[in-house]
Amino acid sequence: MIIRTLKLKLSKTTQIKLEGWMVHLSSVWNWGIRKIELDAYDKIYHSDFNFQNLLAGHSKRLGIPSICYWPDGQHGFSELGMK
Repeated sequence: MIIRTLKLKLSKTTQIKLEGWMVHLSSVWNWGIRKIELDAYDKIYHSDFNFQNLLAGHSKRLGIPSICYWPDGQHGFSELGMK
């Protein structure tokens, strides 16, 4: 059996676009972690759907696909448990 691996290289414009997204997504990630922490002190716990609705509309303004905002529903909680 012959197996071939195809390695794709991003174009310069795509790479610049993704690097711009990373700046925005890292700030959204930090905001989300902080929001979870502060709301947990007040005993407010968001469902996945509720928390995703807090970010509604931001993807259009920033030009980032909305699926990028929510890669893993419980990842923020597992990271908080490590603190």
